[in-house]
Amino acid sequence: MTGCRGGPVFLAGLLVLAARVHGEAPALPSASDIVERMVAESRVAAGRQRSSGMAYTRRTVIEELDAHAAVRDRKTREHAVTILGGRTRTVLVRLDGKAPSSVERGADREREAEHRRNASNRRGRKGEPDFLDESLLRRFDYELAGEDSVAGRRVYVLRFEPKPGDADAGEIADRLLGRLHGRLWVDADEFELVRVESHLKSPLTILGGLAASLTRIDLVVERARLEPGLWINRRLSSYAEGRKALSNLRIRMEIEQDGFRAVPLMPAVP
Repeated sequence: MTGCRGGPVFLAGLLVLAARVHGEAPALPSASDIVERMVAESRVAAGRQRSSGMAYTRRTVIEELDAHAAVRDRKTREHAVTILGGRTRTVLVRLDGKAPSSVERGADREREAEHRRNASNRRGRKGEPDFLDESLLRRFDYELAGEDSVAGRRVYVLRFEPKPGDADAGEIADRLLGRLHGRLWVDADEFELVRVESHLKSPLTILGGLAASLTRIDLVVERARLEPGLWINRRLSSYAEGRKALSNLRIRMEIEQDGFRAVPLMPAVP
């Protein structure tokens, strides 16, 4: 029957029309595709950071808790942070609510510099460490968990697990990363990291637990979009439990960053 030859084409057209009418969502990208886009965006962001300047305020609160979660000791720091051409400079402006002495500023400056050196060395390159780069992303395996919305923007949700064999390799920081698992929220348009929730998958011991051990870590990182293509680390919250020598350890830390503003780069000297 020649009159039925157009039936399959007509049916296919109806299916396409129905999908449009009902707003059928396009297929989601794979977890590997999302991660590759994140890697590409991290390279662009690193180049942008080297050619721009930014200043902001960073406030850190570290609390030591007792067995009943009551605060036993509390330390606060406020830093003025400037990033110029990819280089970070931090100045301690408040220590436990007071103006710091020159000795305290010097000690803090050394501590910050040592932290940056250690972070850079772990990632195998010179210069300032980025919060998120390819070397860190490659340490984990990913699975797409679905979609969500954060601050009115569509995001992809990924579950991540450490790659097999990483839990006992390298230095202490590497062994810690090899035990973290959790979820990432990734902006669906700009493929920037929006949020991280991470937890310790198995205990970490140092010298067989004689020197120290970590039995619990809960970490949340929140980022915010200042303008198209420009994202900043807004808040970090962490909680850790373990032992140091013969003492129990319960530490809660909150880092908040605000007051972000552009800073012009100094012109090159001929």
